[in-house]
Amino acid sequence: MPNVESLASLAMLKVNADVQGRDYVDYFVPFVSYVLAHDSNTVTDARTQQLLRDEFGLRIPASAVGLVLRRLARRGYLRREHGVYCTVKPVPAPAIEPKRADTKRRIDFVLGKLSEFAAARHNATWTLQHATDAVVGYLSRFSIDFLRTYTRGSALPSVAPAQDPDLFIVNSFIDDALRSSPETFESVVVLVKGHMLTNALFCPDLGKIQKKFGDVTFYLDTPLIVQLLGLEGKPKCAAATELLTLLTQLDGTVALFSHTAEEISHVLKGTEDAMKSGLARGRIIQEAQRAGRTPSDFALMRARLDEFYRTHGIKRRSRPGYEVPFQIDERFLENAIDEYVSYANPRAVYYDIHSVRSVYVLRRGREPSSIEDCGAVLVTTNDAFAHAAFDYGKNRESTREVSSVITAFSLGNLAWLKAPLGSPELPRAEVIAACYAALEPKEALWAKYLAEIDKLKDLGTIGPRDHELLRYSLRARGELMNLTLGSEDAFFSETVPEILERVKSELVHEQVELLNAERSGHEATQEMLGVAVRRQELTNKRIHWLAARIGRVSGSTALVMLATLVVVFAALSAWYLPLVADSRWSTFVAVVIGIGAIVTVLNLVWGISVKMISQAVEAWAEKSSARLIARVLLSETKDA
Repeated sequence: MPNVESLASLAMLKVNADVQGRDYVDYFVPFVSYVLAHDSNTVTDARTQQLLRDEFGLRIPASAVGLVLRRLARRGYLRREHGVYCTVKPVPAPAIEPKRADTKRRIDFVLGKLSEFAAARHNATWTLQHATDAVVGYLSRFSIDFLRTYTRGSALPSVAPAQDPDLFIVNSFIDDALRSSPETFESVVVLVKGHMLTNALFCPDLGKIQKKFGDVTFYLDTPLIVQLLGLEGKPKCAAATELLTLLTQLDGTVALFSHTAEEISHVLKGTEDAMKSGLARGRIIQEAQRAGRTPSDFALMRARLDEFYRTHGIKRRSRPGYEVPFQIDERFLENAIDEYVSYANPRAVYYDIHSVRSVYVLRRGREPSSIEDCGAVLVTTNDAFAHAAFDYGKNRESTREVSSVITAFSLGNLAWLKAPLGSPELPRAEVIAACYAALEPKEALWAKYLAEIDKLKDLGTIGPRDHELLRYSLRARGELMNLTLGSEDAFFSETVPEILERVKSELVHEQVELLNAERSGHEATQEMLGVAVRRQELTNKRIHWLAARIGRVSGSTALVMLATLVVVFAALSAWYLPLVADSRWSTFVAVVIGIGAIVTVLNLVWGISVKMISQAVEAWAEKSSARLIARVLLSETKDA
């Protein structure tokens, strides 16, 4: 099955990325070396691209393939002549087969478990091919959207879009594995990490990925702040927190507009009032019921918002005023938003328009080619809003390359690519958050369900206690999703009695289980394995950030040393060879100016600058120290 090859390649790619000191080109060198070692007659970007697709099932862009070939040429294996590479010496074939065979066994095991789960839990007959396609469809959801510097696409093979029932079953399987089979869950996370790594290949300028966010302010939209507050569940809160931590570590500034702060306060006040009335609905209310929150909890949270922002390093910024040169067509933007987004609160459109308008003003007409150079961008969890802003900006020069709004996942993927070993928890948190969201009923399905149980109560078909159980029980919500697989079309009036019967049966079964529950030795072993994996990732994370600090210090030291050398050289010239009017001071100044002129010429002609030298030293020091630290730790582990 070709898609199994693709999944195995993602897993092997993640393993390649776990080696300290490598960059994105190095991740793919083993794949390219392998195909060239077996077929190197005619080496071109397109030919190598096809070989990778046939052998590993990955659709790698030709531009990324070209980068790898050029690196192999610099290492002396290839020579480019008339657009074609000639083999100078045999390209060594890496020992991929044992690793690939082991990876395939693991993936086949997971796919087999998924097929068994689909049959046992959801009465769905899945072949191994169906399970494979469903997993590929699931992984394709972890792609970067609404960011023009990335060509939208996936390294995975083209498959029909995954249907909602299939995605629900896959997410349900992953959620079950999280609780009962940590090893299986980690196998899924490895595949997600591999896919997120391939997203880097669709960036026209891979070099930008190494650049940090020192010149960018990320303005958080209201839905993201809501998740950060924990109002949509712990998994989403964990993912949002991990994203903010990573942005800060990459020197980015995190902020929110004053009107966003105002909207968040209104959301909390509205939720408090709705809970008091007893007529509350919506995802925040559902989560509040799950967490046992009361109206007073929301009142206290609203009173402590400023403290919350300070604790999380979120700066509060005033909304910029209107400036004619940077003013946008707000009516046109509103129409674009209305086309994609259906707001329960009409006031939300006002806040979104002001957020987008503010980003345009803050960019002040600049035309950034990447997020790293955009200056300001709004981060949201609302995909539809991001899509609307993206479409609006397509015809505007200042956002032709970088949209004014980016989704939190796209930003998280981009940030993680800059430091995959420095933030191993982000993909895992994204997987858990995605599962959590996928297993919750959508608004339309939940509204249809509530209307049906209210009707049955009015008819006397169910009593007040059963009505309360169906409305507020988390089990009822879960059974609604199990019976419908998240599809509104699969809900019928007969569904409610079946849900009630299942919920009552589960309550009895749970009481019996509580009396006889005992953790098995296998579960304990798997837990220990999960702890070991986390410990290793934490070690990698510490190595990464320590090496990054060493790199920054080395880069700064290089600048100081260069400046010192210039001063010493100029001073020696002035002392021993006063050329200008026999004046040592004039000679000193003249030498400094001369050196400055030489540096300027080098920058203009060859693009060489002092900053570039400093960055090169920083990158070299970071990679070298990462390898050295990892080697020392490995040696200590062996000795122990």
